[in-house]
Amino acid sequence: MKGDTRIRSSSSHIELHVHYRIVDEEGRLPTILFSHGFTVDGTESHRMFLKVADGYNEKGFNTVLFDHRGCGYSDGSFEDFIFSSAVEDIRVVAEWVKKTLAGRSRSLVIHGQSLGTAIAAVAFHESPMVEAFVLWNLSAQIYDRYLKMLGTNILKTGKACVEQKGFFVRQAFLEDVKSYNILRFFENWNRPILFVSSGADTLGNPEFAEQAAKTVGEIGKRVVIDGAHHSFRCQPELEDQAIQESIKWVSTISSRKDAEQ
Repeated sequence: MKGDTRIRSSSSHIELHVHYRIVDEEGRLPTILFSHGFTVDGTESHRMFLKVADGYNEKGFNTVLFDHRGCGYSDGSFEDFIFSSAVEDIRVVAEWVKKTLAGRSRSLVIHGQSLGTAIAAVAFHESPMVEAFVLWNLSAQIYDRYLKMLGTNILKTGKACVEQKGFFVRQAFLEDVKSYNILRFFENWNRPILFVSSGADTLGNPEFAEQAAKTVGEIGKRVVIDGAHHSFRCQPELEDQAIQESIKWVSTISSRKDAEQ
């Protein structure tokens, strides 16, 4: 069963678009909740998350994709997109999954890409709702990296355009994210986590995942997809490799959880 709905965000005037796929009616497995990146919608770059969701669905996992405010079909303007609001958005969606899919979902697994990994880590680092995390191309040091990408002129004019996407970003985004040290959130981490890194990533930095994996220790695993770009654009074979590594790991973690119960 597939469907789409709209749910109220933490802001009373903003509604978020949610796409769900129910294949496990009995709730034997966790539901996969996707966390998308910057200047894309909930399907991610080249609709990549739909392909990933197909893979999870084939293995019996329910999946939920959504658009952050200002993205895709959700309300709001992208100029108003800030990190703190994105954290609240995904928490609201998680609560919706918990209430609406009660009996059809054992818990949650978060599957994030790029900025969506940082959003997920901040939103759920202490949440009992989440059983495990799959983070593709972990994002960190966001203020410094995004200031370099957007250009220092944003500090004078108050906004800048991401030319390849046509979206304007306000200085408020940078000021908001300045207070988040993403790598610190992996200290005292207590849930299984898989880091998948694109070996030829030039937009992000694979060293973030390497450092985070060392921090979390034995409950973490890191996989490097050699030669892969940040979003696997025009690299279907490498994208498939990342998908299969992720699904295999989640299936193993889920089975281990079953054995413990």
